[in-house]
Amino acid sequence: MAGFVIRQKGDFVKLMNPILSKVINNMEKDIRSILREYITKYVYDYGTTMNADSYSDDDNEYPTEPSKLNRVYWNGTGMPTYEFLNAWIWEKVSSNVSSITTRLFNDPTLMRYDPETYLHGSNSTGDMRKELANILNVDGVSSGDFPLKERKPYWDYLIEDLFDKGLMDAIFYKACEDNGLTIS
Repeated sequence: MAGFVIRQKGDFVKLMNPILSKVINNMEKDIRSILREYITKYVYDYGTTMNADSYSDDDNEYPTEPSKLNRVYWNGTGMPTYEFLNAWIWEKVSSNVSSITTRLFNDPTLMRYDPETYLHGSNSTGDMRKELANILNVDGVSSGDFPLKERKPYWDYLIEDLFDKGLMDAIFYKACEDNGLTIS
């Protein structure tokens, strides 16, 4: 943009918005990657899955002993569907004269609901997809959670690391640098 003259605020915005949009896009990728890592670590992989000898579908009660809280995943497969992990998306970056914004959110429509196999709800609880992000952000076993699985608060940990521990600053500075902006 050689020869571009900044005469007013709108000219500066016109110059910077494309660059800052790229910075935001880079940040989105990094933050989503970290979120996926936290969900995998604190929701899916935390603790151990109960083996078939510890629990069977014929049991009338859910286990309550800490050593038996983690039960097999969806439909007896022992594996999560990973639909919750893949349901996190970013809104398209939007900008105006004073800001550039985007929003990370969980889109429940990207997950299936099958009450017969207790996939994201049941006949008794109904469709839990809209509440799942909050239900799974727990330190321990969430109430109404089926199958019973001990978890850690993935979202709380993410927010703490991003804002209280300076990870957001590091991601921002790296994204700026990757797009030719040096901030000192």
